[in-house]
Amino acid sequence: MAIALCAQPVYSAGTVTNCTEPCLRAALVDGGQVKILCDGTIALSAPLIITNATSLDASDHQVVLSGNGAVRVFEIRFGACLWLTNLVLADGTNNNGGAIFNEGTDVFCDGCVFMGNQAHGADVPDNASGEPAAGGAILSYGSLTLVNCVFATNRVAGGTGSGGNYGGGEARGGAIYAEGGLLLSNVVFLNNECAGGRSGRGETGWGPNGADAFGGAVCCTSNLDVFNCVFRGNVTSAGWPGGWRAHRGNGYGGALAIAGGTAWICGTLFESNSVSGCAGLGGAIWHSGDYLLLSNSTLRANEASGDKLSYYYDAGGGPGAGGGLCVGSPCTVLNCTFQRNRCIGGPGNQLPFGWGMPGGPGLGGAVFSTAQLRFEQSTIVYNLAHGGDQSGVFAPGGDAFGGGICIGDDTAALVNLTVYANTACGGAPDPWIGFEAGSASGGGLCVTNGVAGLTNCTLLANAATGIPYPDFNGQLGEEQGGGLANVATGALSVFNSIVAGSISGGDVYGTFTGGYNLISGEPRLAGLANNGGPTLTVALYLDSPAIDAADPISAPPVDQRGVARPFGFAPDIGAFEWNGPVPAQFYIHTPVLTDTGCALTVYGPPDVLYRLQASDDLAEWSDICTNQNSWPGFSHLTDPILAPARFYRIVSP
Repeated sequence: MAIALCAQPVYSAGTVTNCTEPCLRAALVDGGQVKILCDGTIALSAPLIITNATSLDASDHQVVLSGNGAVRVFEIRFGACLWLTNLVLADGTNNNGGAIFNEGTDVFCDGCVFMGNQAHGADVPDNASGEPAAGGAILSYGSLTLVNCVFATNRVAGGTGSGGNYGGGEARGGAIYAEGGLLLSNVVFLNNECAGGRSGRGETGWGPNGADAFGGAVCCTSNLDVFNCVFRGNVTSAGWPGGWRAHRGNGYGGALAIAGGTAWICGTLFESNSVSGCAGLGGAIWHSGDYLLLSNSTLRANEASGDKLSYYYDAGGGPGAGGGLCVGSPCTVLNCTFQRNRCIGGPGNQLPFGWGMPGGPGLGGAVFSTAQLRFEQSTIVYNLAHGGDQSGVFAPGGDAFGGGICIGDDTAALVNLTVYANTACGGAPDPWIGFEAGSASGGGLCVTNGVAGLTNCTLLANAATGIPYPDFNGQLGEEQGGGLANVATGALSVFNSIVAGSISGGDVYGTFTGGYNLISGEPRLAGLANNGGPTLTVALYLDSPAIDAADPISAPPVDQRGVARPFGFAPDIGAFEWNGPVPAQFYIHTPVLTDTGCALTVYGPPDVLYRLQASDDLAEWSDICTNQNSWPGFSHLTDPILAPARFYRIVSP
């Protein structure tokens, strides 16, 4: 665990009673405990250099230490250490570590806010590469511990290359770049950005590719511990090419890039983060360290998008991989929810005489893995893998693999998973002549290489569709396995699992081994609901053929919720062990405005009557319709009334 090893100084060095730069500097000269007893903004003309064990405490006061858009705030020399409490560090600027540069010691921050800091690699003169940059707010080569802190609108950007064949600078860590150990507890990261540098144009337009970018909020190359944190709205954008024949750099981790060490992430929300580049890898998290344990966390509405392999005319699109998580090193995922993440392949190019190149692949709407993966007791719901679209003629759209999960290499053990209503969607062909849309494989899960095994999983209402979203003009793409697809030469085993209710593409494509499964048919399942445990699950009805039908030897000792197996004579098939009736639960998917009204999708158990009601003021409600869902447990309904504000609810008859 990465915690500060330097003890907080116990001797008092004085107080700051006047919020001015000279008063603050005088109090910090000899280190020790320094208390700020005033309110205000202290604009710095030069960095504050820390050479001794120092504690700076602004508890009960509102104090901003500002770099004024010109200087870094703190520099901590090797052998010193620094404790900061209840401070705002704003508008710090440097090539690396806009607010704090930690040379190799221990830094501890409690209740601090880091806002509007930036690190920008130097834009160099002619015939030189742009300088790299790291740590929009903090660059740390020592132990860094952050508790109850906020990082907002910090930015790191690589420098721009110039002249001929000179590249841009890499960028790492929109808020933090850490090499000496990092502990984050109850820390919020909002709208931080990591941008790779633009390359030079190069002779005749070739030039080098744009620079890579790592971690919209955090890039860590050492041991990392993350507890009860929030990463929201962070962005990683790879650098652009200066020449038109090259391509962008690659983007790694919209919120978090793990480039080394062992990482443990627990109780953390990753929401609305994004990564883009020639290859966009990991909308929330990119992992290439020694080992990652991700537990009791939610990854929601993150996006990984690829771009063109060349801005010339002779290349297709690059991959978008792992809308939530991209795994490149051993990883365990436990008790997590992946919801509404998406990956999108890059667009294809058009040749000068009109022919096009195919769009790039979309790989794993929620998770893409090329390393050892153990994935347990988790829910993967409403994720999307979309192949890249094509703008040239006579070229297909990009292929999509694994709307929920894509296993691209190595081994994967998937146990007690609910994989619900995910979609793999082929990319659109050209909009003029209309070639073929990209193929879609494995709406819930696709294995493209390596070896995978499913045990007691439930794959329900997933889709593999060759009809690109939102529309297109051309031939349908192949639809291969709405629930599960094995397009690999490696082995796939499936035991005690349900694969049913697929919307398109059939339930299964390819071969697999195993047994004691319910494939297709009507397994008598309720809708996705809170049935206890850390994640939503799909319950079994009392008359489900899955009850007491699993192989007791291969079944795990508990179900997805943690309920002991077996409850009855034998374990149940799927991720849910029936242990008594569950109440009917309904919920409404995000409404979408159309020309004919407000389109809603209502999820809930099939064959149970309910009323959809609407209100303009939450006081008076009126019925839109009475309905019951058909198998597999949802209905598409429309409210014909368009209003500035409209509320919806489900009630029983």
